[in-house]
Amino acid sequence: MFTFTNLNSAYLVVMHIILYLILSLSASISANAQEKLSGLLAFQSDNTLLKEQKRLDSLIDKFYKKSYDSLLKYSELALQVAKLRKDTFDIAKSYHYIGIANEGKNKKTEAIENLLNAAKNYEHIKDSINIAIALNGVGALYEDSNNYEEALKVYLKGIDLLKNHKTDLIYYSLYNNVSNVYSSFGHTEKAKKYLEEAITIGNSIKNSRGLSLAPNLNLGNLSLDEKNYDNALRYYLKALKIADSLNYEIRIAQAKSNIAYAYYLKKEYNKGVKYSKEAIDLYKKIKVEPFYIISTLHTLGVSYVGTKQYRNAENVLQDCLSSAKENKFMLGLEVCNQAMYELRQKQEKFDEALFYYKEYVKYKDSVINVETVKQLNAIESEKMLSEKNQEISELSEEKAKSEINIKKEYSIYIGIAVIIAILLLIGFWFYTFRNRAIIAENKQKLIESELHALRNQMNPHFIFNALNGVQNYILKSDTYEAYNYIIKFSESIRLILENSKKSFIELHKEMELIRIYIDLEKLRFRDKIEYSEEINFEIPEEGMLVPAMILQPIVENAIIHGVLNRKIGGKVKVTLDKNIIHSRSNEEYFITCTVEDNGIGREASSKIKQQKIDKHLSLATTNTKQRIKILKENGYSSIDYKIEDLYGSNKKALGTRVILQLPIQKKNDTKNTNNAY
Repeated sequence: MFTFTNLNSAYLVVMHIILYLILSLSASISANAQEKLSGLLAFQSDNTLLKEQKRLDSLIDKFYKKSYDSLLKYSELALQVAKLRKDTFDIAKSYHYIGIANEGKNKKTEAIENLLNAAKNYEHIKDSINIAIALNGVGALYEDSNNYEEALKVYLKGIDLLKNHKTDLIYYSLYNNVSNVYSSFGHTEKAKKYLEEAITIGNSIKNSRGLSLAPNLNLGNLSLDEKNYDNALRYYLKALKIADSLNYEIRIAQAKSNIAYAYYLKKEYNKGVKYSKEAIDLYKKIKVEPFYIISTLHTLGVSYVGTKQYRNAENVLQDCLSSAKENKFMLGLEVCNQAMYELRQKQEKFDEALFYYKEYVKYKDSVINVETVKQLNAIESEKMLSEKNQEISELSEEKAKSEINIKKEYSIYIGIAVIIAILLLIGFWFYTFRNRAIIAENKQKLIESELHALRNQMNPHFIFNALNGVQNYILKSDTYEAYNYIIKFSESIRLILENSKKSFIELHKEMELIRIYIDLEKLRFRDKIEYSEEINFEIPEEGMLVPAMILQPIVENAIIHGVLNRKIGGKVKVTLDKNIIHSRSNEEYFITCTVEDNGIGREASSKIKQQKIDKHLSLATTNTKQRIKILKENGYSSIDYKIEDLYGSNKKALGTRVILQLPIQKKNDTKNTNNAY
C-alpha cells in the first residue's frame, strides 16, 4: 500500500536526484564555480586531495561529539574528497561520522541511512569490526525508536560477523544490547543468556574489570522480575564488589539501593533498612538526580514498616512524598502514597488510609496519562523537527547555489530552469498527496479520541459509585466491613488500571471485573441481589478479546435501576453464547452476551428517577450506544446492541433484557482492533 511514509521517502529520493543533476551541470562550468559549491573540486592532484583529507579528519576529531553541526559539515566535505580519491575506507568512515552527527541532531532516519552506507563500504574492504560498530549504532537507533525486531536483526548480524574477534569490546557491547532487546520482548531466559555471555566476554578482555558491572546489575533486575530474590541478591552483590574495586560511587549507591529492595522483598527488613541508608547517604554526597533518592527513600520507608518502626516509616515516607512533589516525580508520588496507605492500614487509621489510597489512585492514573502524552508528543515533535530541518536544508542549498556568480551558457540556464520547473511540479504533487494523507490520519485520530473518551468516562463513574459504598461503612463506623470492601474495591481498581491503556481486553478479565463488582454490590446491599452466570462455551485464558468495560456498565444498570428498586431485591443473570454467521466469503464467529434482570422495568425506573432529588449518575445505556455507533462506522460492522422489556400475560413488567452481539477478536488479529480503536 502507498502510505504517507512511502510518499515522504520517495519525495526525499527525488529531491536528492534532482539536486545531484543541478550540481553536475554546475560542476561542468568552471573551476571557480566548483570551489564555491563544495570547496573540493579545485584540487588537481592526489597529494593535494590527501592533504585536504587529513585536514578535514583533524577538524572532525576536534568537533566529534562537541558540535554536531560542525561535525556534519566537515564529515560531508570529507565524504566528497574521499569519493574523488576513491578511497573506500575513508568513504565508509565519512558516512559513519555523518551518521553520528545526524544521531546527535536527533535525525534518526538520516543517521540510520548513513550508518548503513558506512557498513556497506566497510564490507567492500572486509573490515568486520567497523561493520559491527556501524551496525551496533543502527541497532541502538532502532531500539530507541521501539523497533525492536529490526534492532535484534542488526545486533545478531554484528555478532555473526565477529565470530573471529570475540575479545573485542564491540562484541561485548552487542551481547549487552541483544539482552536489552530480549528483555523488552519479555524473553527473560534469552536476555539472561546473553548477559551471562557478555560477562564471559568482558572477563576475557584485558583491563576490563568494570565490563561485568552493568550485566550483573541487569541480571539482578531480571531475577527480581522473576521473584528469584536470592539470585537477584547474588548478582547485585557481585556488582557492588566490582563497583567498590573501581571506587565507582554512583554504581556503588545503585547496587546498594537494589540490594535493599531485594532484601525488602525477601522480608529481611533490617537489612533493607541498612543498605537503603547507606545508598541514600552516598547519593546525597555525590549529588545525583532526585529520583534516585526518592526511589531509595521509598524502599527505606517500606522496610521500616516491615520492622514495625511506624514512626520512622512515617517520617521517611513523608520526606519521600515532599521530595517527589517538589521535583514533580509522578511515579514517586504514586508509590509513596501507596506505602502511606498501607502504613495507615497497619496503624488502623482508616480515614487517613482512604485519603492516601485516593491519592495513590490519582497519581497512578496520572502516570499512565503523562507517559502516553509524552510518548505521543515526542513522536509528533520528532516528525515535525525532521520535516522542518529538511525544508531548511533544502532552502539553504538553494540559497547557496543562487549566490554562485559565474557565466553560464544559455543552454545550461534552460536545463536548470527545466529541472526547477520539474522540481516544483513534483513538489506540488507530493505536497497535495501528503496533505490528503494528513487529513485522513487526523480523521482517524479524532475517531480514536472519541472512543477513548467514551470508554474512560466509565472508569471514574465506576470508582465514584464504588466509593459511595465504602463511605457508608466508614460513616457507620463498621471498620471490619469497610476493610473487606476496600480489599474488593482495590482488586477492581487494579483491573481497571491494568486495562486502562488497552482498547480490547480478554473476555475472562471482563467477566472477572463483573464478578468483583457484584461482590461489592452484595456487600453494600446484602441479600437484595442474586447473581448467576450461564457460559455455554469454554473461555480461554487469553486470545478472546472484547472492547474494554463493555459489559460491566450493562450489569450495573440492571442492578441500580432494575433490581434495587424492588422491595425484596431481585435477580441478575449473565448468559454468554458463541455463535457463527455464514457468509459467501467466510464464517464469522461472535459472542452473544445477554444480561437479564427481573427488576421493575424501564418505564417504572424512569418514573422513580424523575421523582428523586439526588439522581444516580447513569451513563451505561447512552455511553454504550455511542461506543457501538462509532465502532460500526469505523469497521467493527457486526456489533449489535438492543434492549427488550419483559412483560407477563397481564402486561405487567417482569424486568429487562439487554442483548449485545460482539464479533470474536483474536489476540493477533489487528484487522478490526486497529481500525475500531
